[in-house]
Amino acid sequence: MTLPSNRHSTADLCRTQAEAEADASTADNATAGPQPSADEVGRPTIAVGQEAAEGEGSDRRSGPSDEGATEGRPRDWTPTTDIMGVQSSKGVEGVRVVAGSVDWLSLSVYGWWSIDPWRELAEKLETARKLAQDGKSDACYVVGPEGDRVWVEAQGRRHGCYCRYSLLWRGIMIDVVADPRPSEHRLSVYVQIPSTYLMAKGCEFEAADDVRKLLTSLGFHWEYETVSRVDVCTDVVGIRPADLGSLVAQGHYVGYARKFRPYCEPGPDGSMQWHNWEAHPGGAIMLRVYDKHEEVTRGNDLCKYQLMLARWGDDFDPSQGASRVEFEMKRKALKQFSVNSLEEWKAQRAGIVEYLTSSWFRVTDGKPDKENKNQSRATVLAAWQTIQAGFAEAFGVAAVEVKRIRNLGQGCAKLIAQQFLGYASRIAAESGRAITTAAEAAEFVVSEFPDMIAKFADQVTLKRRRLERSSPGVVINLDDIPF
Repeated sequence: MTLPSNRHSTADLCRTQAEAEADASTADNATAGPQPSADEVGRPTIAVGQEAAEGEGSDRRSGPSDEGATEGRPRDWTPTTDIMGVQSSKGVEGVRVVAGSVDWLSLSVYGWWSIDPWRELAEKLETARKLAQDGKSDACYVVGPEGDRVWVEAQGRRHGCYCRYSLLWRGIMIDVVADPRPSEHRLSVYVQIPSTYLMAKGCEFEAADDVRKLLTSLGFHWEYETVSRVDVCTDVVGIRPADLGSLVAQGHYVGYARKFRPYCEPGPDGSMQWHNWEAHPGGAIMLRVYDKHEEVTRGNDLCKYQLMLARWGDDFDPSQGASRVEFEMKRKALKQFSVNSLEEWKAQRAGIVEYLTSSWFRVTDGKPDKENKNQSRATVLAAWQTIQAGFAEAFGVAAVEVKRIRNLGQGCAKLIAQQFLGYASRIAAESGRAITTAAEAAEFVVSEFPDMIAKFADQVTLKRRRLERSSPGVVINLDDIPF
């Protein structure tokens, strides 16, 4: 395994805070010249490192990897021959599930900046950004209140809106909009917390709180956040991705996934077999199953490898492999679970994970009878039951069943209202009516749709009863409708 050469890797997360600060201080004194004085620590300052080599630091910022992808493997290759899979007895014997956790967390943060701190910070960020554009990416950072460095990238990134300043702090990606004012329709900061920091902290809520404290210390007022993406995972020792993939290739599964992306390699008999694989790639919910031990040893991050060894335990045998079973949920899926804030994710994550491993996808002990719609009778593969138990141990057992509202219109009154206003305004415009007040708008709706208005009350009562039976969490007050 290649050792990491980048001095900005996440290795400090494997050590105590004191050791990391001591090493950083020694390295800085030897290479970076004079350090900020005591009265300068606590407010952001621009510092220039003198030791940056050309090209160094290009891997400081790493997004979610294309897990399981290996150069030279065909992406959309279905095996041409039957692949024998593991039996359920083998799935139990020798299979061990180690700790599960959140593997990726993205947050859209809404709030505002205090004017004076923002002006000072924006000036320093702009200076660091220009230095990075000049090719001095390893020389540009601001020093946070605790003395640690917040790196500034050369270019911003777009997350619905353009974030001019892209920062990297302890491996966490923080993209900042260059506008201190609050907005209901535009985020202020976009945060992406990767797996290494989440593993080091052991809790996604503590990791998010660290970011909140950093931004607050810089003058930001964190009003609320929206969870944009969550990856949940568990590691299975004693079974390889190909063991599950071979069964899936034969149709031994039940779930919503209809498309698969296998990464194939020649098997012992020379036939192409699934090595790592994805279910429903590109969808609002995705499942990835890949060899995590191979992935971490193929990279150059020694810290991540050490964290993974600690996670797998002292009795881990590399020859057995460690398979990562990982579900990715994008914003669309989280909305379908009525998850907006971190608190809502915390309250519902046990039920959501249970849904993912049971209803959304599960591997079965035989090919289910899909033609006669008897899929529920198929026995769950014992190895997959072990995986389900591992997720339940990590995220808890759901107290109540979580409902996924696949038709977002049922649970989003604002979207329905916007559609209604769009249609009504189009009809009004085509009719030539000049509407300037709310009273004129109401009069136009009543006069234009008399039959609908007569049935409106009955329809509201009927649909409210249906919603209260099927999805009580989506029934809202009429005051919440924005007109």
